Amino acid sequence: MFELFKMLSLILCIPHGIFSLRVLFYTTVYGKSHLDFADSLINVLVEKGHTVDLVISRINDMVIGNGGNQAERIYSIDMKNGTGWAKRPHLQDPFKELEFYYGNFREWNKIGHDICERKKDEKHFEKKSIPDSVNDDHLLNFIASKKYDIAITSDFDFCALGIISLFNIPARATSNPCPITSLQTVVIGIPNPPSTTIREFRFHIL
Repeated sequence: MFELFKMLSLILCIPHGIFSLRVLFYTTVYGKSHLDFADSLINVLVEKGHTVDLVISRINDMVIGNGGNQAERIYSIDMKNGTGWAKRPHLQDPFKELEFYYGNFREWNKIGHDICERKKDEKHFEKKSIPDSVNDDHLLNFIASKKYDIAITSDFDFCALGIISLFNIPARATSNPCPITSLQTVVIGIPNPPSTTIREFRFHIL
C-alpha cells in the first residue's frame, strides 16, 4: 500500500507538460460571444499545459479580431466579398416580428458551406492525397502542418466536422457556446426523442 501511495504521489507531481496535447480548435463565429466562449476554453487548455491552434470561421463578418486567447497559431477564414451577415432580416429590422421556419437555418448554414464546396482536383498534404473539398488551400495547409492529438469544433454546420475528417486526427469533440438546438443534435448524431424536440419542428420545412 505504501509503495502504491508513493507511485501515486510521483504521478501527481509530474509536470503538466509531459501530458500536454496538441489541440486544433475550430470555432464557427456567429457572434462576438461565440469567440469569447472559445477564448475561455482555449485559455483553460493552455493553462493546463496544452498547445492550441485556432481556426476561426467568421460567419458573422461584423465580429472583428481574433479574440483574447492564448492560441499558439491562429487562422481566420474570411470571405473575400463578405458574408452578407449584416443583410440578414433579423438585423435589417430587429423589431419586426418574423415567423421563423426550421428551413431558415439553410440561409445561415449556406455562408459556412461556401468554403466547403467540392472541387474536382486533389491536393497533396503530409505525403498523401486527400480530396480538396475546401475553397481555402491555406486552411488545409495550416491544419496539415501539425500533427494534432484532438480537434474541437463547433457544430452549427457540417463544414467544420467535414474538414476535420480529412485529417488523421485521432480524437474529435464539439463545443457549444449556447443552448443546443435540435439542428445541432442532428449534426453531431445525438438521438432526439419527441418529448424534447423544440417548436422549430412544428413549422413547415422549406
